[in-house]
Amino acid sequence: MAALGLIFLSAMLGLIGGLSAPIINEILNPWQLRVSIGLVVFIVVQFGIITPFRMWRKAVWVVNVEKCLNELWDLHEEGVVLLNSHAQYQRDMPNWKNDTVATTKWVREW
Repeated sequence: MAALGLIFLSAMLGLIGGLSAPIINEILNPWQLRVSIGLVVFIVVQFGIITPFRMWRKAVWVVNVEKCLNELWDLHEEGVVLLNSHAQYQRDMPNWKNDTVATTKWVREW
């Protein structure tokens, strides 16, 4: 959408420049020259300004996502440690379901 807006803006500037500056209008009389200049300006702006800015914004977003994923994996590792300690507790205390003191102790520690 921005590229189409840029094309429209450059066409309007060309029209205004052609109407207001007769000397420039005479220099750029052949329409092929006008189209080639407009195309060069469009390519320079599109690939020299707009595209690098979009790529930078996407790169910032990717870095933020990667940071969040790393934090999520850290939480996953902490959860695995907790689950492993719970499983070890169940192996050490085979009657843990019937022992209310051991169960409340585990709940408080967990």
